[in-house]
Amino acid sequence: MEEWGKPVHRRRRLFVGLTCAASAIVLLCPAGLSAGTYYVRTGGNDSDSGSFPSRVWQTLAKAAATAKAGDTVIVGAGEFVGQMAFAASGTADAPIVFLADTGGEFTTDVGSCVVTAAKGSVIVLDEQSHIQFRGMSFRGTGTLIVNSLRSTGIWFHECQFFQASSDVMRFHGSGSIQLSRCTFRDNGGQAIKAKAGASLTVRECLFTKNAGGVVSLESDDCSLRMTRSRLLSNGNVALQLGASSAIVNCLLAKNRTGIVIDADKVTVAFCTLVDQQGDACVLQSGEEVIIANSIVTSSRGRGIERHSGQLVLANNLVFDNRGSNYEGTAAGPTDLKAPPLFADEVDYQLGRKSPAINAATYMELNEDLFGSNRPLGGGYDIGCHEFISPKRPNVYYVRRTGDDTNDGSRPKSVWRRWATRRRLQWLVTEFTSGVACTLKPSLFTGPGRWNSQ
Repeated sequence: MEEWGKPVHRRRRLFVGLTCAASAIVLLCPAGLSAGTYYVRTGGNDSDSGSFPSRVWQTLAKAAATAKAGDTVIVGAGEFVGQMAFAASGTADAPIVFLADTGGEFTTDVGSCVVTAAKGSVIVLDEQSHIQFRGMSFRGTGTLIVNSLRSTGIWFHECQFFQASSDVMRFHGSGSIQLSRCTFRDNGGQAIKAKAGASLTVRECLFTKNAGGVVSLESDDCSLRMTRSRLLSNGNVALQLGASSAIVNCLLAKNRTGIVIDADKVTVAFCTLVDQQGDACVLQSGEEVIIANSIVTSSRGRGIERHSGQLVLANNLVFDNRGSNYEGTAAGPTDLKAPPLFADEVDYQLGRKSPAINAATYMELNEDLFGSNRPLGGGYDIGCHEFISPKRPNVYYVRRTGDDTNDGSRPKSVWRRWATRRRLQWLVTEFTSGVACTLKPSLFTGPGRWNSQ
C-alpha cells in the first residue's frame, strides 16, 4: 500500500499490530457471545475446522458463509479467488472482522492478501451489517468489488481497491459506512457510489486514477464526511455531492473536475484544489453552501462557479484559474487574490512566504492533511497544509588539525577525518536530517567513499 504520510515525524500510525488488534476484538465481545478465531490460507482445506493455524480453510467464501457475530478471520498472504457472500451479521459490540496477516505472525505467510472474483462482485452484503475488513487488497475483475444493500456498520481499514473494470463500491439503502487509510487506484469507474440513506465517513484515504471519479451521492438522504484525504488525477467529477457533505483538510489535484455541488448544507473547508483539468468547484444548486479557508488555483476552467443557490465564501485564496476565478458569484469579502507560493508541486505544501500562512479563520480543527497540529505560529493557514518552518540546519567543521573526539560543532572544536567509514556513516546519518558540513581547504587523508545520496 502506498505510504500515507510524508516524513515519519509528521504522520501517526493508526493501525496497531495484529496481536493487539485481535486481542482488542475479543475484549469487545459481550460475555454472552462465544467469539471464534478462524484461519484462511491458500493451501488450506475447507473441510477442516479452520480453528487453528494448522487446520485452515482455503477460501474466503467458506469464511464469509461461516463467520458470525464476534468472530475474527485471519487471512494469510496470497491470492484468493471467489465471491465473499455473507450469511450472518455482526453487532455493534461484536463485529465480524477479516484481518490480513501480512506479516505472517499467525499464518507464517508474508505478503499481501489479494482477493478477487472470477465473475460478479467480490463482496456481497445483503442486509448483513457490522463487518470489518482490515489490511486486505481487493482486485476487481467483474462488475464491482463491493455491492452493499441495506447494510450498516461496514468498515474498511488500510485496504486497497484496484483494477475494477467499473465502479468499485455501491451502497444502496445502507447506513453507516467507514473507510480509513484506504487506497483506490486504477479503477475503470467511480470509487464510491451511494444512494438511499448511505452515510459515508472517509478519513485519510488516497484516490488516484479512478476513471469515473471518486464519490457520487445520488440521493439527498445520503451524507458524506471526508477528511484528510487526497484525490489525485481522477477522471470525470472527483466529488459529485448530491447530499449534505463536509469536505475538510483534503487535497484535490489534477482531476478532470474537482467538486460539483447539487445539495443543501455542504461545507468545503481547509482544502487545496489545484490544477484541475476543468472547473475546480461548481455549485449547481443548494442552500447553506460554504467554501472557506481553501486554496483554489491553477485550474484550466473556472475556480468557483455558481449556477444557482446560496453560496458563502470566506477566507479563500483564489488565483490564476484560466477560465476565471469566479463565475456567477463575486469574491468573498475576505478572499485573497495572490499566488499561493507552494513549496512543491507534489503535495502542494506552503512555502515560507505564502500569503496563505496565518490567514485563515478559526474552526474547530487540530490537525492538517498529514496530521500536523493546527494552528502553528500566529494562526490557522489557508488550505490543507499547516506551514511548518524548517529547522535551521546544524553546521559541522572538519580540518586536518582537528580531533574526531570533538563534537565538530564549532571552529575551535573541529573534526579531523571525514572519509573514514565510522565517521562517514555518522555524517551521512546527520545529513539525512538536514545538516551542513563545512570542509576547510586542505588535503584530507584516509581513503573512503561517499556511500549515500
